[in-house]
Amino acid sequence: MLVLICGSAESQSEHPIGAAIANFAKQWLRDPTWAAVSRFHVSAGHGVSCQISGVRKSLDSIAQVNGPVLSDGEEMVISDSNVIHKQVSCMPTLKIKKENDSYEVVIGSERMMEKYGIAIDDITAAALSVEQQKGHISVLCAIN
Repeated sequence: MLVLICGSAESQSEHPIGAAIANFAKQWLRDPTWAAVSRFHVSAGHGVSCQISGVRKSLDSIAQVNGPVLSDGEEMVISDSNVIHKQVSCMPTLKIKKENDSYEVVIGSERMMEKYGIAIDDITAAALSVEQQKGHISVLCAIN
């Protein structure tokens, strides 16, 4: 579900990193029908925010994806790319309810999270620091 939500949000982005996220999601999910995106806002140099709705319908439209489920601290290299998916820290899993099929999404930098009042836990902050020292770009995602 996270890949679908991020892909849907970033499908509206003109930024190369956003386009790369959307392209990855499209390949991973085997050409999904994106969920509806509204209230899309770009914060230049920091990230995007939007509302995603119709997630259940989009999930129903995709073939079963048998990708790995990462636990906190695990990582996976995305084949044929320079992308490393690192599961650093995760709040409780989202629950899809029929009456709640709409999600507020913020994707971007630490500053973007701060702008929206989204706390970054110590584990994530430490991982971001390590990646920044390596010269890597990190993208954070917050839902609801």
